[in-house]
Amino acid sequence: MVTGAARGIGRAVVERLSEDWHVVAVDRDAEGLRTLAGPSVTTLVGDVSLRATHAEAARRAGQLGSLRGWVNNAAVQIDQSATELDEATLRLQLEVNLIGSMWGCAEAVAHMPHGGSIVSLSSIHALRGFEGAFAYAATKGGIVAMSRQLAVEYGPRGIRANTVLPGAILTPLCTEDWASSPDPAAARASDEAMHLQNRMGQPEEIAAVVSFLLSDDSSLINGQEIVADGGATARRPRG
Repeated sequence: MVTGAARGIGRAVVERLSEDWHVVAVDRDAEGLRTLAGPSVTTLVGDVSLRATHAEAARRAGQLGSLRGWVNNAAVQIDQSATELDEATLRLQLEVNLIGSMWGCAEAVAHMPHGGSIVSLSSIHALRGFEGAFAYAATKGGIVAMSRQLAVEYGPRGIRANTVLPGAILTPLCTEDWASSPDPAAARASDEAMHLQNRMGQPEEIAAVVSFLLSDDSSLINGQEIVADGGATARRPRG
């Protein structure tokens, strides 16, 4: 099961996993989901902030066989500082990013009696401060703690829970942010320069990490934060 599946990293994850898995893809974007539907992909239009959406996804997955993998990917990022923050923006990010992931985990463990793997997408915002990302960073840090706690509680049942922390990834959301900035070229250059390779990461590169963590090849990895940022957090502070 993959949330936030219609575009960007979520779409790449669905496309990668559908080669070997039957995937239930969840998003509120009905049109985007229609382009993903196929023999190995079942789509579900729904709001990930509601537990009922995750429950229905788990039900549909159960109709296809034993639930063995779950990916929490859906996210909203609206940059505001603490002094700029308004209640609607705060609640939206909390409900989609953190609460949505928690509901996903709750349904996943309830439907994995024979074990499985849960992968949640966080961000390097959980490790480093970025201007204006007050609420977003808090939700992404919460996802890391959530996964670690899940691993401790459910590891004895054969359930693994890990987190992927991407850096700057070339997604539609990223290009939209550049376009809305005062200097789109400078905004893109800044994101590219974060990575030691001086390029943006690709959604397919994150999908490969997710696929690995869902597979038996990662059977000894549990409760971990896997940073996939092109070395951005390894770089010494600038200045």
